[in-house]
Amino acid sequence: MNVNMSVWERQEALGRFVSGHVHRNISARKHDFFEAPDRPTSELS
Repeated sequence: MNVNMSVWERQEALGRFVSGHVHRNISARKHDFFEAPDRPTSELS
């Protein structure tokens, strides 16, 4: 399970973080950190 509890004071600050090179480099390597599930991870009941 991955939970992110980030709090940003302004939308612009969040935008700068998301578009920054460090976040982009980590996002590009997400396949190195996470495995694809072999079955559905949620259900509707």
